[in-house]
This record gives sequence, C-alpha cells and structure tokens, in this order.
Amino acid sequence: SAATTNSNINNTEALVTGTWVMPNCTKKLANINGHYIRQVESHHLAMEILPKLHARGIATPPFDTIVGAMDALKVRSADMNALVDGTMFLWADRPLVLAEPLSDEDKLILLRVYNYVSQAEWNHDAIMAALNGAAESLGIKLGKAVAPLRMALTGSRNSPPITDCLTLLGNRESQARIRDALA
Repeated sequence: SAATTNSNINNTEALVTGTWVMPNCTKKLANINGHYIRQVESHHLAMEILPKLHARGIATPPFDTIVGAMDALKVRSADMNALVDGTMFLWADRPLVLAEPLSDEDKLILLRVYNYVSQAEWNHDAIMAALNGAAESLGIKLGKAVAPLRMALTGSRNSPPITDCLTLLGNRESQARIRDALA
C-alpha cells in the first residue's frame, strides 16, 4: 500500500541519516546501561569519569570525593554523562548561580534548616535527624524543608540525596554555601 511504502521510505531516510530510533529502544538501552552502571564498583566509575571531568576544566578533583559521589549518583544515572553532570555541583565556584532565586519563605526555611544542620555531627544519621527536626519545627514536610537547602548547595532543584550532598561537600563548604544563599 502507499502508506506502507511512505513509511518505509521515511524509515530508510531516517536510518541513513542516523535519526531513526526503534520505538522504545532508547528507553530500554538506557535502562540496560543504568543497570550496568549500578553493578560497577564506584572506584572504577570514578576512574572512568576522571578524564571527562578534566575535559570540563576540573583539574584535579579529590578522588575520594569522586568515589563518594559515584556511590550516590550511580543508583539514578543512565549513562556516564549523567554521572559527570551529577558531580558538577561539587566543583562549582561560590557564590553559586542559583537556577531560580530563593523566595523570602525559602530563605526563612533555609535559615531554620541551617540552624539545625550546623549543630549536627557530620554524618548521615545526625544530618538526617537535624533535617527532620527542622522540618518538624517548621510544621512542614521534609521535602519542602530540604528544597531550599538543595538549591543553596547545588544551585538546582535536582541533585543526589541531600545527605549525600552535605557529606560530599563537607561541613565547612556546605555551611558556606548556605550562608551565601541567605545573603
């Protein structure tokens, strides 16, 4: 039929130009790739992305920080570029350029979160307890409490888990970024 012929011609042209994608193929390949990434040890992933970081102008990032970032990022990354993108907040110059400005309400929430987090021991459980305490004291859910914190630490609303962001950045850098966002 004419419709079948036109469809075949369009698919042939797309195949030749490299623009044809088998339906659902891209998603399936990303899932397979993500599965593979999750199986690789973090230090091997860190070795793989090191040249990509150098290509983006990150001269000599601390290897232990990259490995820690891989632990946090590999569970949600579909490819190596996503891993590299996910680490970029670690090397960002201060003050960060925020993807969107913090509202007055966000700054009040961030200040309360800062007061709690700055008093916590710097480990996952203590930080999580401080974040929960701040959210409870504000009468809001944890997600709403950490949204301005995530923005202050990474410049974006998307990032690795917030406790990983805090521990990877370290106490001093985390607090400095929060103070910058509040200024």
